[in-house]
Amino acid sequence: MIKQLKSRIRKYFGFSVTETKGFMVLVMLFPVVLTLPAFLKIFINQNTTDITVKTKQLDSLVALMEEKIVSREQTKYNKKATGSVELTRFNPNLVSYEEMLALGLTPKVAGRIINYRKKGGHFKVKKDFKKIYGLTEAQFNRLKGYIDLPNDYQYKEERPEIIEKKHEFSDKVLNYHFDINQVDEEQLRSIRGIGPTLSVRIVKFRNRLGGFVAIEQVEEVYGLSAEIKEVLQERGYVENDFRPELININHANADELSVHPYITGKLASQMIKYRSQHGVFKNLEQLMNIHLIGRNDYDKLKPYLTL
Repeated sequence: MIKQLKSRIRKYFGFSVTETKGFMVLVMLFPVVLTLPAFLKIFINQNTTDITVKTKQLDSLVALMEEKIVSREQTKYNKKATGSVELTRFNPNLVSYEEMLALGLTPKVAGRIINYRKKGGHFKVKKDFKKIYGLTEAQFNRLKGYIDLPNDYQYKEERPEIIEKKHEFSDKVLNYHFDINQVDEEQLRSIRGIGPTLSVRIVKFRNRLGGFVAIEQVEEVYGLSAEIKEVLQERGYVENDFRPELININHANADELSVHPYITGKLASQMIKYRSQHGVFKNLEQLMNIHLIGRNDYDKLKPYLTL
């Protein structure tokens, strides 16, 4: 029967004997090729399922061991706190990690309190301590009587003499009103919200300007919050007879001009170029001929310039 099949294939396709044999082999392999992907998929899925099951079993075992370790530690510290060790007063802002464990707190809760304090957190009253995540109601009630903090916020009205004392002027503390052109970095730092960086920045900007001619110029200092700007404008002032340091625009070079906050490097170059082409400035208004200077720019610059 096979010989007859081969004979028919040879006649139908015009194959040689060798080609007919090869064709027959391909025909027999064709079903294997078709079924092989499905077989491999089943095999791979089976292995993956086995690995996943084993991984889940291992994870469950590790979790169970960790749970037992934590439970053992918590039980140990709870026994220590409620047993032989007598509860004593403590301040949550100062108590150590070990002392918290002795009070019966879990390692996780004690760790959260330490992290809270490291990030600048501060407990002001007893109920603030209750906000720590993981601290149970029962634990808080047991420790509440030993927390060395007020029960609630207390507000005290300051007496007039205390307020007046705060406004006394000294080398380190600013008076309620102060000359913005005379105040130094250390005195600026006595204003709430102004630290070393901002105090240096304010004085540096003032020096580059040649002095503030209007208190509103503090708004131009980079990095000041709206609250700080408001305080500086409310408490600071410029003396009526104050005269800023002046720049002679007929003698200053580009580097000397560009030091001023209102004069960019490009504007300084244009001023030098204009002076070279038209001669010395006869009046300050000639600056308006430079296309980079508008009316507002001129009005800001004018108090700091001379011929």
